[in-house]
Amino acid sequence: MVVKMAELIALWSLLLLHAILGSALSNQTIDLALENDFDYYDFNDVEMLTDQDLEVPDPTEIKDLVASTPAPIEIDYDDYEASSHEILFQVDETPRDHLNIQNFLTQSSVEMLKSVSNDVLTDYSKHEAIFEVLPTLSLAKLQILLDRLPANVSADIAAREGLLAKMSDERVVLFASNIDVLNKTSSPILLQLANKRPNIVPQLPNEALRYIISRPFFVKSLEQETIQILVHSAAMAEKLKHMPKEVVAMIVTYHPVILTWLPKGYYPLKSVVMELMQNKSFLALIPVEVHAFLAETKFRYQLNPRTVLTILNIYPNLPTQLSPKGLEFNRIYLQDQKFLTKLKCSVFLNCANNVDFINRLNQEDIRALAQNRHMWKCLPVSLIRKLMKESKLGTNLDVKEVFTAATTMSRAKSLDWGVVSNLMKFQVPDMARNFLFREKFLF
Repeated sequence: MVVKMAELIALWSLLLLHAILGSALSNQTIDLALENDFDYYDFNDVEMLTDQDLEVPDPTEIKDLVASTPAPIEIDYDDYEASSHEILFQVDETPRDHLNIQNFLTQSSVEMLKSVSNDVLTDYSKHEAIFEVLPTLSLAKLQILLDRLPANVSADIAAREGLLAKMSDERVVLFASNIDVLNKTSSPILLQLANKRPNIVPQLPNEALRYIISRPFFVKSLEQETIQILVHSAAMAEKLKHMPKEVVAMIVTYHPVILTWLPKGYYPLKSVVMELMQNKSFLALIPVEVHAFLAETKFRYQLNPRTVLTILNIYPNLPTQLSPKGLEFNRIYLQDQKFLTKLKCSVFLNCANNVDFINRLNQEDIRALAQNRHMWKCLPVSLIRKLMKESKLGTNLDVKEVFTAATTMSRAKSLDWGVVSNLMKFQVPDMARNFLFREKFLF
């Protein structure tokens, strides 16, 4: 009996163990199915697939797919201090609305502005927002824009009505310091700026100043008030002191009236002007017509006899170019014996060959010339014969002048038959009439 009970207990134990093990295996199978995300199947009942049943993708399609996949955008947050809007613009460099462009230009760092492409900066510069920002934009950022933007774009910005007027002198100088921008900027824009704010002109770099004043329209159109301010500017005097003589001569040639506005007394530019007036190479750069014009203006008071002598030796035909007014103002030199003696013969030759000029001389002029031995030495006999025949010296000559001339010139010239005969034939009748008129024998 005891044995049967033991067998029953052993049998029940085996059944219980079998049940427990079966339950555990069943749970493990379910867990594996859930973990692999598919239903539990009896794989013995599944038909196996062959290689022919698998669709292998084309390698070319894989390459195209990889190429079309956008690369991730990399942002270096340690390279600069970036605010949120800076990061935004680094991710997408395209012009946005008015406010965003203003914020970007004014609030971004200099390094950030340098990192933006030229095309994007050009797009920004065409937006209306740029004209509100530039008058207050920092000098460093403005310099970056001018360096990066195409010259024609910067010139268009400078030409914007009233923009330069809103800018400080320093910002205007930055614009004007860029030669490429100057080349694209019209002369009227530069002229308007110079006449309204002449103090900016001496602040320009030498190259920019030289470029601007080399424009005929610009120099000719400077207002008198502007010139007066520049003449009394020590900074401008310093600039012109280091300016090439050719450039200064160009200013005088294009706008000689500038010299007529110079005051008699002291002015900062006076030392520069006086130095140039003693420079033979500089005087030679100024056309004879300009010298003739200046001779009839009050600028003649700025010249000393030495300068006038230098000019006449450079341009021996200058006396013949003088207007009646210019001749009247400068008779002092024609009647100065020491001055006449220092002249080159070429001056006398040019004057004697111009009969119209000789006929414009008055009696005091003729008397002074007749007494000058140097002049008679310079004139050949053939030219003296011509003078006696073609000129109207007789109207301003009397016996005293003829005697003086005869004793001053060489014996060979004074006794030359052609000289004597022409004198008697063409000049003596006029001399006689002039004498009789003066003595009131003719009414």
